[in-house]
Amino acid sequence: MDVEADVWAAELESLLLRVGERFARVEPRRRMRDYVRGLLGPVGRKNGWQLAEYVGHKTPDGLQRLLGSCRWDPDKVRDDLQEGVLIVNDTRCAPRGAEESRGRENPPLVIAVTG
Repeated sequence: MDVEADVWAAELESLLLRVGERFARVEPRRRMRDYVRGLLGPVGRKNGWQLAEYVGHKTPDGLQRLLGSCRWDPDKVRDDLQEGVLIVNDTRCAPRGAEESRGRENPPLVIAVTG
């Protein structure tokens, strides 16, 4: 890993630890971590089965339980995330329905949230 990737990995780990404190049990913390890693990973379609397979789960049941019935406070997680998040999509892909942009390269999408 290069230095930039090491810094990014350390920041992600710090964020996951901070958000993980919002879950009372270790199992939902692990599922949350797996879910985020799946969303950030090179998964073609971000559905339950493919995310579960990517992170090494046999079925999507645990990830679905995290999203559907696990007890956690989304407002507090949001507050944790608003301390400083930068999202960069450098795929240069056109958004769906943007037929007029075919054949043209789109600029990277950058979303910054700071608290």
